[in-house]
Amino acid sequence: MEISGTLSFDKGARIDGTVHCNVNGTISKNNLLIIGPSAHIEGDITCHSLVVLGSVTGNMSASYVEIRAGAKIHGDTRYETIEIHQGTEINGRLFRVEGVKTVETPDMPAIMPAAAAGNATAAVVEVAA
Repeated sequence: MEISGTLSFDKGARIDGTVHCNVNGTISKNNLLIIGPSAHIEGDITCHSLVVLGSVTGNMSASYVEIRAGAKIHGDTRYETIEIHQGTEINGRLFRVEGVKTVETPDMPAIMPAAAAGNATAAVVEVAA
């Protein structure tokens, strides 16, 4: 299965397929996105907690980021706390931020605006390959 457009979720989501869009979660502590080992995301990701086992081409922004063995990241990552397992491939920059708000500068555009929390809709999404 393949999804295009914008994907928003409130509590938690797991993606195990191909997604060609931005994925937006809330910044609440019970918000978790899992990118499964067979998943490929082409778009920016914003959420509170993120676990990546598959492939992401785009920027990621989350309070907690875990990148597990076998994951492939092509883009910049903003995080408060990060865990990177041995055997990952990361092609991009890592930026540690304080709190969930980031400040936009000419060389580092913000990818997690403070308004993101109010724009999410409630949905739990599972995409099967």
